[in-house]
Amino acid sequence: FFVGTGNEIVLTSGNDLIVTDGSVAGTRKLIDRLPGGSYVSGLETLSNMYLFLKDLKLWKTDGTKTGTVAVKEMGFGYSPAAAVADNCVYFIGYTGDYLYQTALWKSDGTASGTQMVFRFDESINFDKIKDLETVGEKLIFTILNDSTGYRTIWISDGTEAGTLPLQNNLDGRLILEHDAQFTLYNDGIAFQAAMEDVGYELFRID
Repeated sequence: FFVGTGNEIVLTSGNDLIVTDGSVAGTRKLIDRLPGGSYVSGLETLSNMYLFLKDLKLWKTDGTKTGTVAVKEMGFGYSPAAAVADNCVYFIGYTGDYLYQTALWKSDGTASGTQMVFRFDESINFDKIKDLETVGEKLIFTILNDSTGYRTIWISDGTEAGTLPLQNNLDGRLILEHDAQFTLYNDGIAFQAAMEDVGYELFRID
């Protein structure tokens, strides 16, 4: 993973977190390799911070060693997708309790502002959730339905009540690509999908 912060780039290499301005002299480690430590999992840039996961903790960095600190210690696990909305980074992680269910989290870079938004059914694990992104003011992602083999579109407004699957008369029939893309279009959200009897076409969510 790598992300730009001003004139520098923060990148990961195994267990190391590195920042560079493109020169040898301007390349330095922010976190050194820890024996037995977990890999760094990249998240997103938030204001002047970069949030990431390592060793079951949520971390933040401003590109300096002193500004690289753990935000919250919990069993987040590995998060393959993240998005930014409402000055928070949203990501997929574990619930952190003994159940270790998959959940949608958000963080503003502080311990008190790192909260679980929604706990998914225990049958839903990391590899079933894809395409987490922000479109307009909506957080949108897809979940694989094992019974149909299709992906269901979910939306979230950052609250538990506002995190739900999109219900429509095509639900369970839309075939979404593995890496579905959503974009603003005509006061709605457009995406490409197919049905068993129809090839890929443009669809719109109002």
